[in-house]
Amino acid sequence: GVQKNLLCKSKYDKEFNIKRKVICIVREQGELEEQFKQAGIEIIDCLIVPTDRNYRPHRLFKLLRKATSPLFIFKLYSVLRKDKSSIIHSEDSTKLITQLLITFLTHKKFIWQLHTNYEVIKTHFFKKVLYNLIKWKKIKLLADSYAAVESNIKKLVNQKQLFHLVSPGIEIDIFSNNSLDINRIREKYGINDQCLLLGSTGRLHDSKGFEILIKSISELINNKG
Repeated sequence: GVQKNLLCKSKYDKEFNIKRKVICIVREQGELEEQFKQAGIEIIDCLIVPTDRNYRPHRLFKLLRKATSPLFIFKLYSVLRKDKSSIIHSEDSTKLITQLLITFLTHKKFIWQLHTNYEVIKTHFFKKVLYNLIKWKKIKLLADSYAAVESNIKKLVNQKQLFHLVSPGIEIDIFSNNSLDINRIREKYGINDQCLLLGSTGRLHDSKGFEILIKSISELINNKG
């Protein structure tokens, strides 16, 4: 979702004179790699730990991951020191403090975007550090929802002037011009006319809240009429 959203944004890069690069820190050669290249986005691999190729002994690879993880700070510094970008827009909170530290050391501006309502900042100390950095305008915080902010730095929720709420965008044409044959779908999956048919653009994962949706509809129909 984040990557596709980034591709949508990149369509307007020329209009606003933006040169975009993507630094991959979790995995390389993603499914959208070719689309990124076609969009003119440069891809830089700076992985926290090596990618598992499924040919290493598992225990040996676990030791390799533990040994290489602390080296990420030096790898990221090397990448950002050479790069002439003026803004780092982080859409992955993994090793967030390391990302922040290296960004400051290389004299770049930092935008942190929260895409999830999971608690990605676990300790009270780091929550306080991030809160103060946002308050002092050392970093800019963007969030998809108030829930994302509340789950991580609850103190910010009542200080809405300190962050920006930016809802994820979608390409409306993909859905408004949809020519799905609903009857054919019902027939294919054996869904009769009495059953409610739901469509979603999200992946089938508990984080998307489908269970809550189904229970809510059940409550509305059976108990609320």
